Amino acid sequence: KTADKAEQPQARGLGPGEKLVLEQQALADKYKHLEEVLLRMSELSAATDPRRAALLKKAVGQSKEHLIGAQFDALVDLLRKEQLSRASESQEHVAQDLRALLELLLSENRAQRIESEKARIREYLKRLNLIINRQKDLQGRTGGAGEPKQLSGEQGELARSAGDLAE
Repeated sequence: KTADKAEQPQARGLGPGEKLVLEQQALADKYKHLEEVLLRMSELSAATDPRRAALLKKAVGQSKEHLIGAQFDALVDLLRKEQLSRASESQEHVAQDLRALLELLLSENRAQRIESEKARIREYLKRLNLIINRQKDLQGRTGGAGEPKQLSGEQGELARSAGDLAE
């Protein structure tokens, strides 16, 4: 922990502006590393999950297209020059581009959730059709010469199945 404190900008006697520059530079470095990781993940998942690989490549492409890494560097330079108003505007642009990138990356989860929801609804429909068919069968046997006690038990069981499905 003491080594950590020695590496913190305040512990080295830096002012708030210098500390801000170093923090922003650290964020820029982390972002560049994130781009590298996304690209590597894309390469690794290309064979097993081509859709995900394409999404990751698209995210890196969008990042390059919007020059997010360069925007981080420009932001650091503005902070070094103490051009805080322009740095603030630049930071807002970076934040917007990062939000768009995050939205793109989250779209993969949204597609998976939609597919999962469709599968769940298909299963409900299957179960509902079985209940309807059983009800029609019971209705036909009730109109015929079916045993009332047996039919009553089956109807109760069918009602429980419908209740379970409703829950």
